[in-house]
Amino acid sequence: MKKVALIVILAAIISGIGFWWYISIYTKSQTPKEVTLTVWGLWDEEAIINPVLEAYQKSYPNVKISYVKQSTLNYYPRLITQLRSGFGPDIFTIHNSWLPMMISDLDVLQRGDFKGS
Repeated sequence: MKKVALIVILAAIISGIGFWWYISIYTKSQTPKEVTLTVWGLWDEEAIINPVLEAYQKSYPNVKISYVKQSTLNYYPRLITQLRSGFGPDIFTIHNSWLPMMISDLDVLQRGDFKGS
């Protein structure tokens, strides 16, 4: 009985070490995908927002951020048109009063979709 217990314990230890080794090698070999995010802003000048974006990109070198300052003229219809066509910005500015009007155009990203991107 002691031999069986010893064999089971040794097998568990060896399996644990093997699993830990495999996971550490696997995660080190994965390089994060390059991601480009498009940000539409209304009021922030590039000279003000760029240092913030650069600091973020320094922390996450695989993420590139393209900031596009938009005109307030016809911003809402342009934004809705772009979102509905599937080519809208990844991050954008809206007035809080627009949320009820836009709720059907805003799609929540499911956790599984996020992990796959």
